[in-house]
Amino acid sequence: MFVDGLNIMVLGMGIVFVFLIVIYLSMTLSSTLIQKFHLKYNPEPLHVIKVNTGEKDLVAVISAAVAYSKN
Repeated sequence: MFVDGLNIMVLGMGIVFVFLIVIYLSMTLSSTLIQKFHLKYNPEPLHVIKVNTGEKDLVAVISAAVAYSKN
C-alpha cells in the first residue's frame, strides 16, 4: 500500500515535470520566433469622432460613466 502511494506520487511528479519542460520549450521557441521575425503589435490609431455643439453634455455624461466604470 505504501509502495503504491509512492508510485503514484512519482508518476504525478514526473507528469508535472514533463509539462513544465513543454511549457519552457514552447516559451523559448515563441521568444526565438518573435526575435527572428521582429513580430510587433502595431494597433491602428483611434478614430476621432466629431461632436455637434448640442451633444457636448451627452458626451460628457457618457465619458464620466465610462471613467466611473473603469474604476
